[in-house]
Amino acid sequence: MRLNDSAKSNLKFFLFTNTWSFFIGFACYSILRRNLWGLNLIWSTIAMVVIHVIVSVVLMSLEWKRSKDTIDSTVNAVLSLGIYCILTFYEFKARLMIIVLCIAGLVIAVRITDLVMRYRNDPDKKLLKNKTLTDSKVVLSLSLAVIMIFCGYNRLFGPALMYSSPDSIVDSEETFEKAVYSNMSTIRKLQKDRWKTLNAQERLNVMQCLCDLESIKLGVSNCSIKVGVGDTKEDTYGYYVHEQNVIVISSDLLMHGEPANLCNTISHETYHCYQQQLAELYSKTDSKYQSLMIFDHVAQYAYEINNYNDGNKDYYGYYSQELESDARKYGRQEQKLLMQIAENGYIP
Repeated sequence: MRLNDSAKSNLKFFLFTNTWSFFIGFACYSILRRNLWGLNLIWSTIAMVVIHVIVSVVLMSLEWKRSKDTIDSTVNAVLSLGIYCILTFYEFKARLMIIVLCIAGLVIAVRITDLVMRYRNDPDKKLLKNKTLTDSKVVLSLSLAVIMIFCGYNRLFGPALMYSSPDSIVDSEETFEKAVYSNMSTIRKLQKDRWKTLNAQERLNVMQCLCDLESIKLGVSNCSIKVGVGDTKEDTYGYYVHEQNVIVISSDLLMHGEPANLCNTISHETYHCYQQQLAELYSKTDSKYQSLMIFDHVAQYAYEINNYNDGNKDYYGYYSQELESDARKYGRQEQKLLMQIAENGYIP
């Protein structure tokens, strides 16, 4: 009877700490969390809770008679959050995840071999089982913690989940035409059949190439714009962050959108950098020259930048801004040009 009461007390303690460990982990993980497979925030949260319940039940059933403590609860929370992280970040961090999990699998295999050799003559097989399960859980949870840290690093310290590779940057000393032909093999990856074979990193590298080409054309190579992928607002293909010189492309557009729409988006957002540069030039120009006709549009750009309508309350006001209408016009123009170059292999 005393053992039964002790088991009940232990189970209550475990369930209590297991719940609180998960909520604490959930609060921390929410900083970098993404919605699961196109679900909204509520359903994604429900999915995360279900994953945690399944992980807890499975692990508790495997070690039903073993005494459990706060460490077990923490490990359960890390395992469930780590599984959710893999499901939501895999398309962007697949290589990292595979490497880390393979190393974890190798460490677990070595540890199990060591335990088997050490306890091969021990009649208490339950001890071997418990140590194997415990050590495997710890190694796996540590590997998932590493994955979450690497997945969340960019999210914590910048607007994007992942950025293009440094080797994808175009030589800014070249003219636009020369740069196009120097990077023709990259541009031709926009062809639909080739585009389908590219992973997220390779697609981002193509977008960086296009951004650099547009920067040369617009004369804003000095900005060194970086291209990344992130979770944007619904129906938003991308946005430009002036303070960090970063263009963030919608993860849904990058992985499931048409190359033509990506060309439009990258050109549109690069044009916003050009508009920012014009506005800065206008602000530094002597007032006696600011009335020149060449600055007519620029004066409006400067006004709209300082009084920007992001569309949250007034979508028509956002849509009708010259900043946006001119960027849309440029995006459509460059979309056509870039897709023709991709299809034909030369500048029309």
